[in-house]
Amino acid sequence: MSLAPAHAAKDVHGPERAKMIRAAANSPAGKRVQLRLKRGKVSMAPTMIPGPATAVAFRSEVDPKWAILVATSTSNTSQRRAFVLKRTAGHWRVKFAAGRGEEERALCRSKQPGAAVAFDLGLPDPVSGRCRYRRDPLSLSWEMTPAEVQSVRAMVEWTQDPDSFEYLPGPVQPARSDITSVGSCSWDGAGSLGLVPSGRVSRADPRFGVVYVGCVFGSDGFSLLETSALVVVKRSGSSGVFTSVPGLVLPRTSPASNLCLQDLAWPIPAVVRAGLGVCTPYPLALRNALR
Repeated sequence: MSLAPAHAAKDVHGPERAKMIRAAANSPAGKRVQLRLKRGKVSMAPTMIPGPATAVAFRSEVDPKWAILVATSTSNTSQRRAFVLKRTAGHWRVKFAAGRGEEERALCRSKQPGAAVAFDLGLPDPVSGRCRYRRDPLSLSWEMTPAEVQSVRAMVEWTQDPDSFEYLPGPVQPARSDITSVGSCSWDGAGSLGLVPSGRVSRADPRFGVVYVGCVFGSDGFSLLETSALVVVKRSGSSGVFTSVPGLVLPRTSPASNLCLQDLAWPIPAVVRAGLGVCTPYPLALRNALR
Protein backbone atom coordinates (compact mmCIF):
# COMPACT_ATOMS: atom_id res chain seq x y z
CA MET A 1 0.00 0.00 0.00
CA SER A 2 1.42 3.37 -0.99
CA LEU A 3 1.74 6.25 1.43
CA ALA A 4 -0.70 9.11 0.93
CA PRO A 5 1.45 12.23 0.33
CA ALA A 6 -0.48 14.33 2.85
CA HIS A 7 0.36 12.02 5.75
CA ALA A 8 4.15 12.40 5.97
CA ALA A 9 7.15 14.42 4.91
CA LYS A 10 7.33 14.19 1.11
CA ASP A 11 10.48 13.01 -0.64
CA VAL A 12 11.83 15.46 -3.20
CA HIS A 13 13.30 14.51 -6.60
CA GLY A 14 14.43 16.17 -9.80
CA PRO A 15 15.26 19.88 -10.12
CA GLU A 16 13.95 20.78 -6.66
CA ARG A 17 16.26 18.25 -5.02
CA ALA A 18 19.18 19.63 -7.06
CA LYS A 19 18.38 23.14 -5.80
CA MET A 20 18.46 21.88 -2.22
CA ILE A 21 21.79 20.11 -2.73
CA ARG A 22 23.34 23.24 -4.25
CA ALA A 23 22.00 25.38 -1.41
CA ALA A 24 23.53 22.95 1.09
CA ALA A 25 26.80 22.83 -0.85
CA ASN A 26 27.08 26.64 -0.77
CA SER A 27 26.51 26.82 2.98
CA PRO A 28 29.45 26.93 5.42
CA ALA A 29 28.61 23.42 6.64
CA GLY A 30 28.44 22.12 3.06
CA LYS A 31 31.77 23.69 2.16
CA ARG A 32 33.42 22.06 5.19
CA VAL A 33 32.55 18.61 3.87
CA GLN A 34 33.03 19.63 0.21
CA LEU A 35 29.50 18.66 -0.76
CA ARG A 36 29.15 18.71 -4.55
CA LEU A 37 26.59 17.96 -7.27
CA LYS A 38 28.08 17.41 -10.71
CA ARG A 39 26.34 15.81 -13.67
CA GLY A 40 23.67 14.44 -11.36
CA LYS A 41 26.17 12.74 -9.03
CA VAL A 42 26.71 13.76 -5.40
CA SER A 43 30.10 13.68 -3.70
CA MET A 44 31.48 14.84 -0.37
CA ALA A 45 34.77 14.77 1.52
CA PRO A 46 34.01 14.57 5.25
CA THR A 47 37.56 13.32 5.91
CA MET A 48 39.33 15.40 3.22
CA ILE A 49 39.17 12.58 0.67
CA PRO A 50 36.39 13.22 -1.88
CA GLY A 51 34.13 10.30 -2.67
CA PRO A 52 30.61 9.43 -3.83
CA ALA A 53 27.69 10.18 -1.55
CA THR A 54 23.93 9.80 -1.40
CA ALA A 55 21.58 12.71 -0.79
CA VAL A 56 17.90 12.35 0.06
CA ALA A 57 15.57 15.30 0.54
CA PHE A 58 12.20 15.58 2.24
CA ARG A 59 9.79 18.49 2.36
CA SER A 60 7.63 18.97 5.44
CA GLU A 61 3.91 18.36 4.98
CA VAL A 62 3.22 20.40 8.11
CA ASP A 63 4.84 23.47 6.52
CA PRO A 64 6.21 22.97 2.96
CA LYS A 65 8.55 25.95 3.36
CA TRP A 66 10.77 23.66 5.43
CA ALA A 67 12.81 20.68 4.25
CA ILE A 68 15.66 18.41 5.27
CA LEU A 69 18.51 17.13 3.11
CA VAL A 70 20.57 14.19 4.38
CA ALA A 71 23.92 13.63 2.67
CA THR A 72 25.85 10.45 3.51
CA SER A 73 29.23 9.19 2.33
CA THR A 74 28.79 5.83 0.58
CA SER A 75 32.19 4.59 1.73
CA ASN A 76 31.65 5.52 5.37
CA THR A 77 28.02 5.84 6.41
CA SER A 78 29.02 7.23 9.80
CA GLN A 79 29.96 10.39 7.89
CA ARG A 80 26.61 12.09 7.46
CA ARG A 81 25.34 15.65 7.38
CA ALA A 82 21.73 16.73 7.81
CA PHE A 83 20.86 20.16 6.41
CA VAL A 84 17.62 21.86 7.50
CA LEU A 85 16.49 24.30 4.84
CA LYS A 86 13.81 26.97 4.54
CA ARG A 87 12.41 28.33 1.29
CA THR A 88 12.50 32.11 1.32
CA ALA A 89 11.79 34.42 -1.64
CA GLY A 90 11.85 31.45 -4.00
CA HIS A 91 15.21 30.11 -2.84
CA TRP A 92 16.28 27.36 -0.44
CA ARG A 93 18.58 28.49 2.37
CA VAL A 94 20.26 26.36 5.01
CA LYS A 95 19.14 27.34 8.52
CA PHE A 96 21.42 24.87 10.31
CA ALA A 97 23.32 21.63 9.72
CA ALA A 98 24.48 18.79 11.92
CA GLY A 99 26.60 15.68 11.76
CA ARG A 100 25.45 12.25 12.89
CA GLY A 101 24.39 12.43 16.54
CA GLU A 102 24.65 16.23 16.61
CA GLU A 103 21.08 16.97 15.49
CA GLU A 104 19.75 17.47 19.02
CA ARG A 105 22.34 20.13 19.91
CA ALA A 106 21.92 21.92 16.59
CA LEU A 107 18.15 22.01 17.02
CA CYS A 108 18.55 23.44 20.52
CA ARG A 109 20.53 26.36 19.11
CA SER A 110 17.97 27.22 16.43
CA LYS A 111 14.74 29.10 17.11
CA GLN A 112 13.11 27.65 14.00
CA PRO A 113 11.46 25.46 12.84
CA GLY A 114 8.66 24.87 15.33
CA ALA A 115 8.09 21.59 17.13
CA ALA A 116 5.56 20.08 14.71
CA VAL A 117 7.75 20.77 11.65
CA ALA A 118 10.88 19.54 13.43
CA PHE A 119 9.27 16.24 14.38
CA ASP A 120 7.73 15.89 10.89
CA LEU A 121 11.25 16.16 9.44
CA GLY A 122 12.51 13.46 11.80
CA LEU A 123 14.54 15.75 14.06
CA PRO A 124 14.94 14.51 17.65
CA ASP A 125 13.16 15.87 20.68
CA PRO A 126 15.84 17.65 22.79
CA VAL A 127 15.08 16.15 26.18
CA SER A 128 18.48 16.00 27.89
CA GLY A 129 20.72 18.72 29.27
CA ARG A 130 20.50 22.42 28.61
CA CYS A 131 18.57 23.56 25.57
CA ARG A 132 17.96 27.15 24.52
CA TYR A 133 15.06 26.40 22.18
CA ARG A 134 13.39 23.27 23.50
CA ARG A 135 10.67 21.57 21.47
CA ASP A 136 8.33 19.95 23.96
CA PRO A 137 6.15 17.28 22.32
CA LEU A 138 3.60 17.74 25.11
CA SER A 139 3.00 21.29 23.85
CA LEU A 140 1.36 19.76 20.75
CA SER A 141 -1.30 17.88 22.69
CA TRP A 142 -3.24 17.90 25.93
CA GLU A 143 -4.07 15.17 28.41
CA MET A 144 -7.14 13.03 27.85
CA THR A 145 -9.86 13.09 30.46
CA PRO A 146 -10.60 9.84 32.33
CA ALA A 147 -13.90 9.63 30.43
CA GLU A 148 -12.10 9.80 27.09
CA VAL A 149 -9.64 7.08 28.11
CA GLN A 150 -12.57 4.98 29.32
CA SER A 151 -14.31 5.37 25.95
CA VAL A 152 -11.24 3.87 24.28
CA ARG A 153 -11.08 1.05 26.79
CA ALA A 154 -14.77 0.27 26.17
CA MET A 155 -14.02 -0.11 22.46
CA VAL A 156 -10.82 -2.12 22.54
CA GLU A 157 -10.56 -4.16 25.75
CA TRP A 158 -11.11 -7.89 25.58
CA THR A 159 -13.39 -9.22 28.33
CA GLN A 160 -14.07 -12.69 29.66
CA ASP A 161 -17.48 -14.24 29.09
CA PRO A 162 -18.80 -15.34 32.53
CA ASP A 163 -20.38 -18.50 31.10
CA SER A 164 -17.85 -19.80 28.61
CA PHE A 165 -14.81 -18.11 30.24
CA GLU A 166 -13.74 -17.25 26.69
CA TYR A 167 -12.12 -13.86 26.08
CA LEU A 168 -14.08 -11.81 23.58
CA PRO A 169 -12.89 -8.70 21.70
CA GLY A 170 -14.39 -5.32 22.35
CA PRO A 171 -16.84 -3.86 19.81
CA VAL A 172 -14.16 -1.88 17.94
CA GLN A 173 -10.74 -3.37 17.27
CA PRO A 174 -7.69 -1.64 15.73
CA ALA A 175 -7.73 -1.47 11.94
CA ARG A 176 -4.02 -2.35 12.09
CA SER A 177 -2.05 -3.71 15.02
CA ASP A 178 1.56 -4.56 15.86
CA ILE A 179 0.26 -7.06 18.42
CA THR A 180 -1.26 -10.36 17.35
CA SER A 181 -3.59 -10.54 20.34
CA VAL A 182 -4.91 -7.17 21.49
CA GLY A 183 -6.39 -9.13 24.38
CA SER A 184 -2.89 -9.18 25.90
CA CYS A 185 -3.13 -5.48 26.76
CA SER A 186 -3.64 -4.60 30.42
CA TRP A 187 -6.27 -1.87 30.87
CA ASP A 188 -6.28 -2.04 34.67
CA GLY A 189 -2.54 -1.49 35.16
CA ALA A 190 -2.00 -5.05 36.37
CA GLY A 191 0.75 -5.87 33.87
CA SER A 192 4.44 -6.18 34.71
CA LEU A 193 4.95 -2.49 33.90
CA GLY A 194 2.14 -1.40 36.21
CA LEU A 195 1.19 1.12 33.54
CA VAL A 196 -2.14 2.83 34.17
CA PRO A 197 -3.60 3.75 30.75
CA SER A 198 -3.44 7.45 29.88
CA GLY A 199 -3.83 9.45 26.71
CA ARG A 200 -3.15 12.65 24.78
CA VAL A 201 -5.35 14.63 22.38
CA SER A 202 -3.95 16.50 19.39
CA ARG A 203 -4.08 20.29 19.65
CA ALA A 204 -3.91 20.61 15.87
CA ASP A 205 -6.95 18.37 15.36
CA PRO A 206 -8.74 17.23 18.56
CA ARG A 207 -10.54 14.50 16.64
CA PHE A 208 -7.38 12.44 17.05
CA GLY A 209 -5.58 11.09 20.09
CA VAL A 210 -3.41 8.30 21.43
CA VAL A 211 -3.77 6.12 24.52
CA TYR A 212 -0.75 4.49 26.14
CA VAL A 213 -1.42 1.01 27.48
CA GLY A 214 0.84 -1.86 28.56
CA CYS A 215 0.68 -4.77 26.11
CA VAL A 216 2.48 -8.11 25.91
CA PHE A 217 4.17 -8.43 22.51
CA GLY A 218 6.14 -11.65 22.91
CA SER A 219 8.29 -13.82 25.11
CA ASP A 220 12.01 -14.34 25.65
CA GLY A 221 11.43 -18.00 26.50
CA PHE A 222 11.33 -17.36 30.23
CA SER A 223 8.90 -14.50 30.71
CA LEU A 224 6.42 -12.37 28.82
CA LEU A 225 7.69 -9.16 27.25
CA GLU A 226 5.57 -6.08 27.83
CA THR A 227 5.85 -2.52 26.53
CA SER A 228 3.83 0.67 26.32
CA ALA A 229 1.82 0.54 23.09
CA LEU A 230 0.13 3.48 21.37
CA VAL A 231 -3.55 3.07 20.58
CA VAL A 232 -4.35 5.62 17.86
CA VAL A 233 -7.98 6.75 18.10
CA LYS A 234 -10.38 9.08 16.32
CA ARG A 235 -13.81 10.65 16.89
CA SER A 236 -16.21 12.61 14.70
CA GLY A 237 -15.93 15.89 16.61
CA SER A 238 -13.46 17.80 18.74
CA SER A 239 -14.93 16.45 22.00
CA GLY A 240 -16.80 13.45 23.33
CA VAL A 241 -16.06 9.76 23.15
CA PHE A 242 -13.71 8.22 20.62
CA THR A 243 -15.37 5.91 18.11
CA SER A 244 -12.69 4.37 15.87
CA VAL A 245 -9.20 2.91 16.19
CA PRO A 246 -6.97 3.45 13.11
CA GLY A 247 -4.18 1.42 14.67
CA LEU A 248 -2.20 0.06 17.60
CA VAL A 249 1.54 0.52 17.20
CA LEU A 250 4.59 -0.33 19.25
CA PRO A 251 7.29 2.30 19.82
CA ARG A 252 9.75 2.46 16.89
CA THR A 253 12.50 1.42 19.33
CA SER A 254 10.72 -1.85 20.11
CA PRO A 255 12.19 -4.98 18.45
CA ALA A 256 8.63 -6.02 17.58
CA SER A 257 7.77 -2.72 15.86
CA ASN A 258 6.42 -3.46 12.38
CA LEU A 259 3.77 -0.98 11.25
CA CYS A 260 6.08 1.99 11.75
CA LEU A 261 8.59 0.30 9.45
CA GLN A 262 6.15 0.27 6.54
CA ASP A 263 4.98 3.11 4.31
CA LEU A 264 1.30 2.74 5.08
CA ALA A 265 -1.44 5.24 4.22
CA TRP A 266 -2.41 6.19 7.76
CA PRO A 267 -5.64 8.26 7.83
CA ILE A 268 -3.93 10.78 10.09
CA PRO A 269 -2.78 14.29 9.05
CA ALA A 270 0.98 14.78 9.25
CA VAL A 271 0.70 17.54 11.85
CA VAL A 272 -1.32 15.22 14.09
CA ARG A 273 0.96 12.21 13.64
CA ALA A 274 4.07 14.29 14.34
CA GLY A 275 2.48 15.97 17.36
CA LEU A 276 1.36 12.69 18.90
CA GLY A 277 4.64 10.89 18.18
CA VAL A 278 3.10 8.19 16.00
CA CYS A 279 5.76 6.54 13.80
CA THR A 280 8.26 9.38 13.68
CA PRO A 281 10.45 9.77 11.64
CA TYR A 282 8.22 8.86 8.70
CA PRO A 283 8.27 7.72 5.89
CA LEU A 284 10.70 4.82 6.02
CA ALA A 285 13.23 6.41 3.66
CA LEU A 286 13.57 9.40 6.01
CA ARG A 287 13.89 7.12 9.02
CA ASN A 288 16.62 5.11 7.29
CA ALA A 289 18.51 8.24 6.24
CA LEU A 290 18.59 9.49 9.84
CA ARG A 291 19.53 6.18 11.48
